Amino acid sequence: GFDLHVGPGVLYYEIKGSGGSATLNNGSGTSTFGLPSGTKTSTLLAWDIGSGYQFSDYRLELSFLITGILSSQKRAISPVLTFSQGFF
Repeated sequence: GFDLHVGPGVLYYEIKGSGGSATLNNGSGTSTFGLPSGTKTSTLLAWDIGSGYQFSDYRLELSFLITGILSSQKRAISPVLTFSQGFF
């Protein structure tokens, strides 16, 4: 039931807002932050590297999504832990 996987992926982000600004706590006080006006989208290419274990109808998986893999300043690593149950 144990497997490893690696492969490319696409991450798609979308934020929506009516514009303006909001004053929020920044840890030591407050700051004014801009809100998006309309819909803004972003698409990133990523590498998915991880492993999983299948037992009975359940699966436990740990993956790392890596974006900006060739950049030393824009690289990000996002861990994803998933526990799921099969239905079919």
